Amino acid sequence: MAFVEAGESPIPSYGLTDAQGVAKMKTSYADGAVVGTHQVTITKTQTEGGPMADQDSPDYNPDPPPAVVKHLVPQKYGLKATSGLTADVKDSGPNEFEFDLTD
Repeated sequence: MAFVEAGESPIPSYGLTDAQGVAKMKTSYADGAVVGTHQVTITKTQTEGGPMADQDSPDYNPDPPPAVVKHLVPQKYGLKATSGLTADVKDSGPNEFEFDLTD
């Protein structure tokens, strides 16, 4: 998940979701997101296939099948231009946001 602040010098924040879908945001220098209105992007993928063993392993396959990426969230939410998601981060109080990710 990414929050990108609107403005001339946006400071993005990023977070990985846990098993319950909760993300704790961080910027490159601090925990949390910068106060203000943000465009939100969300991606969640699962990769299957591709190289599975180290080159020194007896199970190493020099010609593995290509990796296949499965999108677990509709792809439109992964781009600022198409996500349509926003978050208004406040200076105080709980900053908890829920996003309905339907296609």
